[in-house]
Amino acid sequence: MESTDKPIGVQLAWPIKQSSRPATPATPTPEDGQRPEQSNSKRRKTSDVWNHFTKNKDGATTKAICLSCNATLSAQSNSGTNHLWRHFNRCKLEPRQSLVVPRGLQPISDHHRAPPRFNQEAVEEALTEMVVGMRLPFSIVEDTHFKEFASCLQPKFKMMDKSTLQVSCLNLYKKRKTTIAKQLHDHPGKIALTLQVWSNQQMFYFLKVTARYINLNWKLINRTLAFKSLSDPLDENVIVDCITSVLEDWGIGNKCGAITTESSTPNDLAVNKIREMLKERQILDPPGEYFHVRCGPTAVQEIVQEALKTTESVIAKVRRLVHLVTHSESSEKSFLELAGNLNLSCTKAPSRDILLRWDSTYLMISEALTFRLAFEHLDDTKPGYLDCPSPVEWLQLQTLKDALEVFHEAVGNLSSTDSPTANSLYLNMKKIERHLSKAEHYENNHSINIICPMANAFQKYWSSIKEFSEIASVLDPRLKFQYLEFSLVKQHGAKVAGEKLTISRNRLYTIFQRYLLSNLAVEQCVVEMKGVEGKGRDAHVDSEIDEFQKYLAGTTMIQTPYGSRTAELDLYLQEPVFQVAGQEREVFSVLGWWKAHALRFPTLVHLARNMLMIPMSCVTADLTIPLPRQPGRLQSFNFFLSPKTVNILLWLPVLIVIHPTFNPDSSCMKQDIVLVNKLLGNKGTSLKRDDIITFRHPQVPSSLLIKRIVGLEGDVVKRDHPVGSGPSLVRVPMGHCWVEGDEPFHSQDSNRFGPTLWATQCRP
Repeated sequence: MESTDKPIGVQLAWPIKQSSRPATPATPTPEDGQRPEQSNSKRRKTSDVWNHFTKNKDGATTKAICLSCNATLSAQSNSGTNHLWRHFNRCKLEPRQSLVVPRGLQPISDHHRAPPRFNQEAVEEALTEMVVGMRLPFSIVEDTHFKEFASCLQPKFKMMDKSTLQVSCLNLYKKRKTTIAKQLHDHPGKIALTLQVWSNQQMFYFLKVTARYINLNWKLINRTLAFKSLSDPLDENVIVDCITSVLEDWGIGNKCGAITTESSTPNDLAVNKIREMLKERQILDPPGEYFHVRCGPTAVQEIVQEALKTTESVIAKVRRLVHLVTHSESSEKSFLELAGNLNLSCTKAPSRDILLRWDSTYLMISEALTFRLAFEHLDDTKPGYLDCPSPVEWLQLQTLKDALEVFHEAVGNLSSTDSPTANSLYLNMKKIERHLSKAEHYENNHSINIICPMANAFQKYWSSIKEFSEIASVLDPRLKFQYLEFSLVKQHGAKVAGEKLTISRNRLYTIFQRYLLSNLAVEQCVVEMKGVEGKGRDAHVDSEIDEFQKYLAGTTMIQTPYGSRTAELDLYLQEPVFQVAGQEREVFSVLGWWKAHALRFPTLVHLARNMLMIPMSCVTADLTIPLPRQPGRLQSFNFFLSPKTVNILLWLPVLIVIHPTFNPDSSCMKQDIVLVNKLLGNKGTSLKRDDIITFRHPQVPSSLLIKRIVGLEGDVVKRDHPVGSGPSLVRVPMGHCWVEGDEPFHSQDSNRFGPTLWATQCRP
């Protein structure tokens, strides 16, 4: 019977994937129209299905292998191609559903990838994350070029509009918040908070609240919880209300173990009230005296300012010297040639400092000292050209540089967000204390006027954090009490060191005993609950026995602090210090050590977790060097958003704080939201080229501008599109930056008003 099946010849809606096999050329037809005879095995495959299969002949059997999934089907001459078409239509790995391959997708084989089916919602969520994470304006979804680009990637994707993107951002915020809230809820231990108070140009105050904890896998986790607006006047009650609101909103009121803040009277009073509130609820951990920790980098900033005040005139001389030799490329080149002739091994001219960043001033002084001979040579050969420091002033600069070097190293160590910093606080502070207490600093006038103010300010901070730092350092297996003893003997001698060491040891055992008591109370609560369920018991007798057992446990622990109940701590302290040398010292993880020894120290490990999680800095990683503040005033930054919008857009990118503002430029659409990299005048702002910043118009202060940085101080900028008269080449002066917009002939940027002063114009 003759078959009625016919080959399917429909036009496919998707692009056909070409076979990796080379195409078989058609056999030319002779002029007489007759084709040469061919064997069946050499006959050309005419069906389009062979674009998706390849033939594999094994003896007398011929198989068809799918190019997508490597499935093997019959390819005998009498089998036809219908079964091949059926397989092609239902092959899940055929790449015709989507042109987008997600990250991390592993191919089935080395030659074939298997993209999933297209998902509109997944692409929209990915686009939302890209806009937020890359600080892009919402108007990008309406840009023609971006639409064409997305259409080329996936023709099926329907682009969102701005309003849909805004809703998607809000949904992403809710989704991320739900995920992190569950993580915080499931975390069994305590959580430390950091507080930062900022204000904007209109003197509206905002409180940034960040959570920090060590999870069950002994990983240090940092989460930005909120960016809350504070009502005026700003006092401790307003801060307390804001903190309690955040604790209740995230459901972590019973898990707050410590709070790190900057030094200010409202912060101190607010944290004290929070501590008393937690004590009343009996949810504060035993070492409640270490609940409030003051920010280390901010304290260092205040200490350094004391020294900079006393050497202000000398630093001004160095600043002028550096500007004279670097004001042009030719002067910089000739200065480096002079340094080479004087055998100074320097390949780079000294860098200029930024007025409000003491770390840049430290680097300028440090580099200027290496060029001292060159500066003095210029002063001798060109009298009156340079106002070179005197020999005594050079000694003052050397003293200041040595002191700032110790502080600069300490700030870097205490501002880490990837590893604990509490255990390294004592080591870094002891370095500073030993440097400031050197007798040589107090033997001459050029150093005593610099060191004394710094030493007095340092002792004020160190006295408030010293006890906590000693306990935290002992919980580092590389230090324990051995380093504490070493540092005390080195500074005070053996006798005084022994007395101080005994006090510190007793303090640690007292804290550990409280942890044991708290664990005993939990166990006792469980026993009492089971006792209520028991039958035939005398409640009065059980209560008396339970109370007696609690008394015995408490008195034993207090009278014999080195007894069996503290054997766990005894064992930890008696074991040798964990020695790490060479490159291993850089990669050693104190959290990894406690994770590996958690079963050996079941109670001590809780103390270590709750102590090591406490951050020593409330300044974020990219703002490790805070800017100085005027007394009684908060640092300013620009926001042109409602408090609710600020909270959402600042919090959205997890672990990345983004500064948003509504774009006030008339060239943009109304309510266009732009996520910028920096805000001029913000605490610790570190500018770099290509940053998108927001700032006040130099000529119209009431107007906000958002532009891209093209050049920084010292750069030579070529004005490709100058507006009005002016030189084509401009050197950006100190403390300024050159900004430009996307529309060179219509943008309000440096082509119109010149370099903009970034360091001072945004102060409140």
